[in-house]
Amino acid sequence: MTFTLENGAKLFFNDLRKFGWCRIVNKQEMDQYFADFGPDATPMVDAAYLETRAKRMPKSTIKKFLLDQHVIAGVGNIYADEVLYELRMYPGTLVSKLKMPDWAQVAKVADEKLRFAIGKGGDLR
Repeated sequence: MTFTLENGAKLFFNDLRKFGWCRIVNKQEMDQYFADFGPDATPMVDAAYLETRAKRMPKSTIKKFLLDQHVIAGVGNIYADEVLYELRMYPGTLVSKLKMPDWAQVAKVADEKLRFAIGKGGDLR
């Protein structure tokens, strides 16, 4: 699907997996929609932020935590898996078990993975 904008620019929507959707909203609706999202994943939030947010949800697993768009916006399933794999961290690890050095590693590796993927157009290969 192609949308032609008022200034002549084109917006392309291609959804091979059929999960996507598109909606046109005004600025107020957009601000309201994104108000509950966490900060954007890149630049990655720091260890202190992650630890603070984890204290609010101590029974969450690390993978569920990384996927929660209210915590960090933009980390998807593949990226969360890649981060945890590199850290050799079990996805079912409770966030309440992690200490500041763990959060520092999570933040560092997540930032590296996301920057690499963005540089490759969204692909980790």
